Amino acid sequence: MATQVRCTVCGGSTSVRADAVRQRCEFCGAEFIWQATNAAAGEIERHVAAALAQIQPQLDALDHAAKTARSLDEAKHHVAQHVRQIAAIYQHYGYYRLMGIETAEEMERNVGFMFSLHLERLGITRTVVLGAPPDTHYTRMTAALARFDFDGALGGYAGMLAEQLQSDPRFRDKDPAELRQIHATSVRTFALGLPWGTDADLARNNIDPARPVARADGSHAVGCVQCGAEVVLAQQAESVTCPYCNATFRIRLEGLAMYHARGHTDVTAHDVAQQNLAYGVAKGDHTARIEMARGMIKGQAPEGSPRDRELTFAYTMQVGSPLSATDQAAIATKLGLGAPITCKKCKAAIALAPGTKTCTMCWEKPS
Repeated sequence: MATQVRCTVCGGSTSVRADAVRQRCEFCGAEFIWQATNAAAGEIERHVAAALAQIQPQLDALDHAAKTARSLDEAKHHVAQHVRQIAAIYQHYGYYRLMGIETAEEMERNVGFMFSLHLERLGITRTVVLGAPPDTHYTRMTAALARFDFDGALGGYAGMLAEQLQSDPRFRDKDPAELRQIHATSVRTFALGLPWGTDADLARNNIDPARPVARADGSHAVGCVQCGAEVVLAQQAESVTCPYCNATFRIRLEGLAMYHARGHTDVTAHDVAQQNLAYGVAKGDHTARIEMARGMIKGQAPEGSPRDRELTFAYTMQVGSPLSATDQAAIATKLGLGAPITCKKCKAAIALAPGTKTCTMCWEKPS
């Protein structure tokens, strides 16, 4: 039977099974260790889950009020109310004791931790405070994700996770080897969950991709990252449990297989190809930008002709963010065109093949 608990990595509410020790968070994808020690513990979990569900509308309202607050102090007031309501339920049903938190000082420290984490989760420190955002592992991670910086995102996540493992009372008496395993497994899960991460990104950060390989009978198998045994997959999935050593690990699926494993069976190979090009454009790849533009003008001119190349250049200017003069010149050279110019008639950014006298877009003389 599934039980709702707070993920030990991100703090989000996630379902766990009472008969399993290793769990995966539905919110951030991280793996963590959790097990109800006895029937009484399971009963506590059920009471807490029911009580939290009952006050969820109030919690949602407090979150909305915090995100629309006019000052940081007002936002903090609403977040503090949110956290205090959860803490009161934890204390009333003995959930704190179940987590190994016994004293009032420990409870207050846990409340402070939940308060800081919830502020960041709501983005309060980035949207309410004027000026530069605070320099934390979380803000570094989110900024890196926005610019598709694999190393930056991974470093921010790893730092955020390390801070939690050091400060959260639930990990106070954990064996150091177990803490290292939790950290390594969670970081690896996060890395493999970035769809735009490349093989080079994974290798540079010593992340084992654990890719499934096709077998002669048409099935797929993957080598266990812990014991090395061949694990046969009943179907393409992003995680698997080794039947020999009971290790649960994430599998590196790519392209169409990744989307289908996540239930997005309506996604096609063409959709995946276009998304990969979009990732390339966002990362500043000129070739990806050119290929996306070629898809947009397909059939408008004979492939490889001067007109085709001129149209391709014009449409690369409309894909992604604006390009610098240096990048525009590099793309024009790559397409075998002259120096980029701006048409005085239609204001389009164009580059012309030798012998072309008119604008690619409006057919007028560009100057």
